[in-house]
Amino acid sequence: MPEHPNDVRTDAKTHRSLFERLTALISPEPENRAELLEVLHDAHERNLIDADALSMNEGVFYNGTQVTSNFALSDVAFRRLIFAKALANISDGSTASINQILINLFPQYGNSHVIDGRDMTMTYTFGGTLSPVDFAIVSQSGVLPRPAGVSATIVQM
Repeated sequence: MPEHPNDVRTDAKTHRSLFERLTALISPEPENRAELLEVLHDAHERNLIDADALSMNEGVFYNGTQVTSNFALSDVAFRRLIFAKALANISDGSTASINQILINLFPQYGNSHVIDGRDMTMTYTFGGTLSPVDFAIVSQSGVLPRPAGVSATIVQM
């Protein structure tokens, strides 16, 4: 029994009206990406959505092509990435500090160090060829310290 006379409870399942069901039959929902984009462009042409909303909705759809080199990290590689971030957080950004990080992170590559080019450049040098995951940690992850405005190169011997 309702606590108040106007308190009407509805079940969790919502019912569509006859009009809504007929509308769905006449104009069904888009069935693929192309149809959805067509609906969005039509809405933009009729000024129902602005250009920002259109571009945002167009950009969020993944078309299946790989645009970056992403890696499924093993536990060991993930630990190395987290360790690199932790070391970078406590680094003062000096050459000696970065060298210590490289020695701790990549002992398997022999003589790993950084060289300051003294012309707004620095070079990460490794005594061997980095694995694809280690190369991604160095080149793409952004966890190794690098002063603002300084370009970095990677040398593998």
